[in-house]
Amino acid sequence: MDKELKFDAIVLSAVDYKEYDKLLTIFSSEYGRQVVLLKGCKRPKAKLRFAGQPFFFGEFMVVKGKGYDVVTQVSPKRSFMSVTTDYDCYVDACMALKTIDISCLSQKSERLFLLLITYLVVLEQHLDLHSLITCKFYIELIKLLGFEINTDNCQECGQILQDNVYYNINHNCIICDNCKKYDSIPMRNEILKLIRILKANKFLSLLDKNLDSADIEAVKTLVLKAIERISK
Repeated sequence: MDKELKFDAIVLSAVDYKEYDKLLTIFSSEYGRQVVLLKGCKRPKAKLRFAGQPFFFGEFMVVKGKGYDVVTQVSPKRSFMSVTTDYDCYVDACMALKTIDISCLSQKSERLFLLLITYLVVLEQHLDLHSLITCKFYIELIKLLGFEINTDNCQECGQILQDNVYYNINHNCIICDNCKKYDSIPMRNEILKLIRILKANKFLSLLDKNLDSADIEAVKTLVLKAIERISK
């Protein structure tokens, strides 16, 4: 790292360190995932206290330290704290941050960073649709990680997917009835249709669609399992 760096980043997690400090895991498009030291932020009158929370988004100035790189200055851009006002929404948002933390490693990714910020902006404005918005986030994340789900053709034989399709857990793909194996689970046609809708539409375009909440939860469970396997 250079002597001093300035970049936009979002706080993925924060843990206490020593008496008054915190270790922040932050994510930026320029430097990927980093762990940095925020000194003295637990003091009641600390100037940078506001930056020591997950979901905080701002411009960070960081310098090289002996152990951890040290945050010397922060300019707030957005806190996204309104996502914490609804419990279910908060749980989804926390899982999204954790998923980014696990999957991004140290890679630089402007598109991954933009996806996370877009997700939080839309989520903050539509808390009641948190499950749908989170599903879209995971679908896009899987694509950026290089494991886009093919909803048109069987991953094994190439046959066009119609009725009686299956999800292969270990390979994160959809297959036809002829190619199902021991690790394949039946997938209802409504679920396949919903994944196609999620892939084809942008975040805001999904908001006015009348989609079944049970199907949304089913897709969310499926894509979370897929990301868990991808990240191992």
